[in-house]
Amino acid sequence: MKKNHYKKITAWVIFYAIILILVNQDVFHYEQVIPVHRSFYPESDARGNQPVTQHIHLSRGSYRAVLSGVNEDKYNGYNLYRNGELIITDTFDVGPIDDVIPFTIETSAADVQIGVYYEQSPGNFRMELVKIVSDFVVLKENIIRHLVISLMLLVLFVWLYFRLFETARYRARMERFADPLTEKTTLFILLVSLSVSVPLLNSGFPQSTDLIFHLMRIEGIKESLVSGYLPARIYEYTLSGYGYGSGFFYPDLFLYFPAILRLLGFQILTAYKIFTVLCNFFSMLSMYLYVSRIARSRFAGLVAAVFYSLAVYRLAVIYFRGALGEMQVFVFLPLVLWGLFEILNNRPDFWLIFAAGFTGLLLSHLIGLAISGVMTILILLFYLDRMVKDRRIPIALGKAFLATVLITAYFWGPMLEQILTNPIKANFLFSDQANQINRNYLLTLRELFSFFTEYSNIFQRLYFGYPLILIPLIYLFAVKKMRQQHDLLRFSFPLLLAGLLFLAASTDRFPWEHFAWFYNRIQFPWRTLMIPVCCFSALGGLIWKTLFTKRTAWVSLATLAICLIGVFPFFSHLMSQKMYHAEDFRLESNRISGAEWLPLNADGEFIDKNGNTVLASVSDFTTTAFRRKELTFGVDFEISTEPAAPVLVEIPLLYYTGYRARLEKDGSDPLPQNVFQGPHGLTSVQINPGVKSGTLFVWYAKTLVQRISEIISLITLIWIILIRRRRINTGNKATVNSNTK
Repeated sequence: MKKNHYKKITAWVIFYAIILILVNQDVFHYEQVIPVHRSFYPESDARGNQPVTQHIHLSRGSYRAVLSGVNEDKYNGYNLYRNGELIITDTFDVGPIDDVIPFTIETSAADVQIGVYYEQSPGNFRMELVKIVSDFVVLKENIIRHLVISLMLLVLFVWLYFRLFETARYRARMERFADPLTEKTTLFILLVSLSVSVPLLNSGFPQSTDLIFHLMRIEGIKESLVSGYLPARIYEYTLSGYGYGSGFFYPDLFLYFPAILRLLGFQILTAYKIFTVLCNFFSMLSMYLYVSRIARSRFAGLVAAVFYSLAVYRLAVIYFRGALGEMQVFVFLPLVLWGLFEILNNRPDFWLIFAAGFTGLLLSHLIGLAISGVMTILILLFYLDRMVKDRRIPIALGKAFLATVLITAYFWGPMLEQILTNPIKANFLFSDQANQINRNYLLTLRELFSFFTEYSNIFQRLYFGYPLILIPLIYLFAVKKMRQQHDLLRFSFPLLLAGLLFLAASTDRFPWEHFAWFYNRIQFPWRTLMIPVCCFSALGGLIWKTLFTKRTAWVSLATLAICLIGVFPFFSHLMSQKMYHAEDFRLESNRISGAEWLPLNADGEFIDKNGNTVLASVSDFTTTAFRRKELTFGVDFEISTEPAAPVLVEIPLLYYTGYRARLEKDGSDPLPQNVFQGPHGLTSVQINPGVKSGTLFVWYAKTLVQRISEIISLITLIWIILIRRRRINTGNKATVNSNTK
């Protein structure tokens, strides 16, 4: 027996070793593709050297640069610079460009830049791609990434070994998670969530409207973590190091996961894809848990999860819009409804689930939070009688509200501080268009029932999709059979009405002129479609449980097939029209979408041109040296004349409350300086007239409000963990006592 056991282990170890070798064969390989896609014309491009790449930081090793394009002039050529010094230059042959330039980095690291020499001839000259390749180079990011992948594979192989060959021990350890039905359910959810993630399971990527902005948020968090800023409220990566305070206003807690993947060496697109696949899985899982628990039926939960996972609007949010914030809303909406159902039906201890749902919404997407809050109020109106009779319900709701507010204080506290102390371009409470409705975003009834609508940009209407649009009609035929389950029937009615109301809110038939303030706060009225997607999916599960009592496995598969037919036009259009090759991807630091979180006086175009220039209110202010590191800027200056008034100095850092400054002069103690938002939205100080030279340091530090908010959130989190642990222990003791009796 033992001999056979050792044979299994040996075979499994060999199998793992083979997989490990295959996965890690490129551990020392380096490849970076820089898309150029630039044509040169005599009327617009000067004769001479033209850079086509940014500075590329490379470690010691041997490399080759592969250039591709088209050249019709024998005098056009290429230049390769290392640390600003020209080291290789040559001309292109006439015809297709496929030149390979070998070069080496002999120091520990160097910056490489590639350019072309343009003769300004009338012939076609176009650069498509530059690819930097090395067959062997030691990179920390590569090694860490492969180590992480190897450890994950090890965990998977150990789990599979115990699951396949040590079944008894596995089931004893894993308890209810090893139940065969639970395993089948988990596998089904995993396979369906992977099926809707197919566009992510290849080298390309869907070019969606908001994708670059959210990828910049991930990269901003990653760079902030490298620099030691936690939480990452100001993204130093954005806007050429000027620091964009998106983290103050757009909640980003869950984007720390893909940011950490970036720290572990994963490419930005890979980190985004992994995060999106997980969002697909957890969205489906949360809907399954919600419906299966309230209906006491795995079948109902699976059907609801299938409807939810394959809801066209949800998929459009992911693949057409690339809206990572709204994508996360679909994970937490089912938790809100689950906790709400349990609280309203004599289980007030479920306030933690309700609070978890709203906490997740608040830390994902504020507009989604607002829309979900309105939905919750509407549902509660149908339970006013029960809330009056059972005081445990308002108490549970109050606990959930208080817990949500306290645990998220680390986000909304600093956000409110910024809003109240530092004017920004976004206007949270007031709008210049408060009484105006842009009806171009509103669906017509015909569009609401359309089978498919192409999507090209964010200023276009989204559609809802089949088969979810038919759920209210099917509900009318099933409502009589649901009467035996009073609690479910009562909850299903406000679910239906909330879904229909928010569905109507996406159309031009809704009286938005009476709710213009809310309309202008949610930006696009079709965002209300997230509510009917969640409500109708849940109703679908409850209806199917009522209508189908036999052959439930076949009914689940048939439902999956029908939903796949409903999304086929969507995926067909996505894969044929919206997928781009990974080589065409470029993450640019100045892509900040609507720039809502810029200081009021700031201008993105001005920032691009200004660079590291320090601005002053007097013309004879001279910068003799400057140092920029993270969110810190130091400048040595001289003023040739003695100004009669204080000198306004604007440092090239976007201003947010929390910046500090000090002035150092020879032979004097450092003098703290008052910091404020200057005329260009930059961090500014005023130097006294008597100061003619010195060093000005500006840096960012946490404010008192930020520190207090973080302490409140930490204490609340510990409190909730202790409450949860005590409940688990109490439940375990009760189980032991009942078994003893």
